[in-house]
Amino acid sequence: MKKKIIILSISVISIFILYRVFRYDIREYLKSRHIIRWSKNVKIYFKDYEGKANPKDDYNIHHYHGIYLKANNIKDAHAVAFFNKEKSWIIDSTNVPNEEREIQLMRFNLHEYYARKINEEIDKIRNDNSTEFKVLEDIYNRNYSELKNDESRMFSNEFTTKVNVENYKSEIDSLLSTVE
Repeated sequence: MKKKIIILSISVISIFILYRVFRYDIREYLKSRHIIRWSKNVKIYFKDYEGKANPKDDYNIHHYHGIYLKANNIKDAHAVAFFNKEKSWIIDSTNVPNEEREIQLMRFNLHEYYARKINEEIDKIRNDNSTEFKVLEDIYNRNYSELKNDESRMFSNEFTTKVNVENYKSEIDSLLSTVE
């Protein structure tokens, strides 16, 4: 009996220590199950829209893109553009114009452009030991605000989806190619 209690105690302590050491990676893994990270040839399919539609919304489809800033410390800080499957939804996949797929990709590319800009700015301060996390927050917040302004300008309801694609696809492609 005493041996079982000792083994159980050691197991519990080991699990606690492992959790403390890897908790950020565990949280990231749990988050990442519901996201698709940007990559050059990424494809988003209708089956990836796992969210529940908002009945108050007049749209047939909703794309949720974001930028995740991971920073356990300044030296390993980096931003990642993602598509969130749980927060994206589609009501009727038979009623989606072809341009809507292009809009989704354009938005994803725009988020990737800003993630790259954030990473470029982080690279400039990464090895400065006096850098505080507040600087990372400022970099992220400033760029995210610019992203939101660009999204409002490019994807307003002022034009049809087709016109938005015609007006802004080349601009977004050009922006993305300027930042590696």
